[in-house]
Amino acid sequence: MPCGYFTVQDAEGNIYHTVYIAASGQCWLKENMNVGTRINSCTAGPCGTNCSSSCTARGTTVNNQTNNGIIEKYCYNDDESNCTTYGGLYQWAEAMQYKNGCSNTSSLQPTQPVQGICPTGWHIPSDSELHTLEKQLAAPDASCDGNRMNIYACTPAGTALKVGGTSGFNALISGERETDGHFQERGKFEKPWSSTTYNTTLAYNRWINKNTTTVYRSYHTKAKANSVRCIKD
Repeated sequence: MPCGYFTVQDAEGNIYHTVYIAASGQCWLKENMNVGTRINSCTAGPCGTNCSSSCTARGTTVNNQTNNGIIEKYCYNDDESNCTTYGGLYQWAEAMQYKNGCSNTSSLQPTQPVQGICPTGWHIPSDSELHTLEKQLAAPDASCDGNRMNIYACTPAGTALKVGGTSGFNALISGERETDGHFQERGKFEKPWSSTTYNTTLAYNRWINKNTTTVYRSYHTKAKANSVRCIKD
């Protein structure tokens, strides 16, 4: 059955739809990963609706995801219903499931592809696979350098990737968890991880901005928690 006409289950039985991006020749899951046990962002307990601005434990004792044999996820504002809608948020090494030397403090480049938390037969996209996606959705005359840094480009790929866009990718603008434990930017940005390391503490990702037609290529601190979207092997 061709991509786009079948669904995929993760280890917990969650169902994901698929979408074939004809321009890039890639098959993607249509939803962000939502696998794992939810943990509170701060050790003091749920931040609730105050996470976007302040948290009683903010900047003191945050609950980092660890290599403990259990897939752990954060849900925006420590609310499980946000994981149901937007998917989980994962620190980089947790998303990679610590395979091939992946950690939040190692510059070792993981052997590709990295399955990480993705279902069997799927993997976390590399930086180059994300570029293939944005490049093929860009206008023929658009600037879309795969090595650009901290630059918006590849118009109108940003529009095509969002909900209602022509690609069917349906980026949900899910926000992120900061290293101090608070949540931010839901409704503003989607920042899916790549499996490609930039340096010891940073890994490449893309920023899909609700208000732009372009895509931002940058890197993020591995200890931040972002969304994970899987691509077929």
